[in-house]
Amino acid sequence: MKNKLNYIICVLILFFFNQINLLANELNINASNITVDKKTKTTLLTGNVEAKDNLNNTVFAEKAEYKKELNTFKTFGITKIVTSEGYVLEGEDIFFDNNKKIISSNNNSLILDKDKNKIYLEMFNYFIPKKMFFSKGSVKIKDINNNEYNFSEIYIDETKNKIVGSDVKAFL
Repeated sequence: MKNKLNYIICVLILFFFNQINLLANELNINASNITVDKKTKTTLLTGNVEAKDNLNNTVFAEKAEYKKELNTFKTFGITKIVTSEGYVLEGEDIFFDNNKKIISSNNNSLILDKDKNKIYLEMFNYFIPKKMFFSKGSVKIKDINNNEYNFSEIYIDETKNKIVGSDVKAFL
């Protein structure tokens, strides 16, 4: 009898731990209007769309779609992201892959860091677990003293509050 009771307790504990893990991978999504397309298994969201992951990265947009099977979230139009470290990104048509833990866009974007530097990007990838932005192409940084720095490639590490780039041109 004791063995059966121990077995049942172990199964229940494993069940609850698996449930917690499943919930941790989900996005918390809110919107004014939500429509589900059963054929494509896509959720269409409009009006005050807000999506937050388990690390507290928050995406704000007016229109988006969520595919639960793929665990992807895509915004349409102007989008704002506030990262868990307090960086603010403004861009358009942003793709959030919650399985790969990457947020990305191939459109022009602006990052405002903690020091109020403005970082203009042609495209970006944000690696959520590492809390790091990557961009290549035309990258321009404008600091609070209006100094400009141009790069062809840049890495922004939010946890260390460091920016590393290549092919720098500075205008002081």
